[in-house]
Amino acid sequence: MSRGESGAGKTENTKKVIQYLAAVAIDNSSSKQLGTLENQILQANPILEAFGNAQTLRNNNSSRFGKFIRIEFTRSGQIAGAFIDWYLLEKSRVVRQNRDERNYHVFYQLLRGASRQMREMFLLGEGGTESWDYTKDSNNSIAGVNDLDEFRALMEAFHVMGFTQDEQVAILSIIAAVLHIGNLEVVPERRGSEDARLPNMAQAERICHVLGIPVDAFAKGLLKPRVKAGREWINQSRTAEQVKHSLDSLAKSLYERGFGRLVEMVNGKLDTKGEGEGFIGVLDIAGFEIFEVFIYRLLSRYRFADSPHHYSQIALNSSASITQTKSCNNFSTTICLFWSKKSMPARELSGSSSILAMICNPPLT
Repeated sequence: MSRGESGAGKTENTKKVIQYLAAVAIDNSSSKQLGTLENQILQANPILEAFGNAQTLRNNNSSRFGKFIRIEFTRSGQIAGAFIDWYLLEKSRVVRQNRDERNYHVFYQLLRGASRQMREMFLLGEGGTESWDYTKDSNNSIAGVNDLDEFRALMEAFHVMGFTQDEQVAILSIIAAVLHIGNLEVVPERRGSEDARLPNMAQAERICHVLGIPVDAFAKGLLKPRVKAGREWINQSRTAEQVKHSLDSLAKSLYERGFGRLVEMVNGKLDTKGEGEGFIGVLDIAGFEIFEVFIYRLLSRYRFADSPHHYSQIALNSSASITQTKSCNNFSTTICLFWSKKSMPARELSGSSSILAMICNPPLT
């Protein structure tokens, strides 16, 4: 279990542990070389960091989600497979960041690293981060970090993991769609009216083009969603403020479900269908920070970080554990490894509902 305040070194320690486990597996291999599976496990980290990490006030590469990484081994000590489970992604960051912070890394990497062909495919134009509502108020860059190089590293990680071109496009199209959703303007129908309208249908068409949905159904679902009143279904008019909240909710939910699907795909690449004799698990609990604007959803993150005993229940069946505390920049981080001969059931990932259903029945913020 890796726990501590934000910036204590949980993410870096977790990466070192995984690198060590891969190195140990190589020592137990007859070839003494980094195999495909070991390399894929290491390359899964840049993908998770791009989509799940962001710059905060105290950390330039802060994990905004918790994860449990299970690495399975054969009786001879070689890696037989791996599985990643995730918890509590901070989806509120997608639409709003505090001063001197950033959105998730992948937004900046895409905007600075996308090829001309990719920009045309996603209708991104030639603008930078300042052209998009969900990134324009955040930090433009991180000292010592080149977003273009990071995007190239992300593409290389996709290649090593075995993601096809279509799979890469499907993943990145979610990021582009979220950017376009943030730029959709909503205004009152006319002076004195509360009904909302979309003054720039071209922007709505860009969103629908990237998502592959009909623009008429999209607009109707936003402005006059179908709701149930008693035993009947009616089309309810929305105010501009309500529609804007629905768009933010859609962007957050779309990103979260896309992230879940990404992790599911990574797990599919790491699943060799082998019979592991046991596994070593690393639980990386997301850190907690004090924010100027405290959002209700962060309460659950506080509960998550403040109650490691609850989440350590996943390791109660472990045969043994090793715990070590390290100090880094006046913060402490605790690493606790669990290993077991018993297999753990994989958490079922629910399939995402259709995008139009998410629009007509927006999730709670």
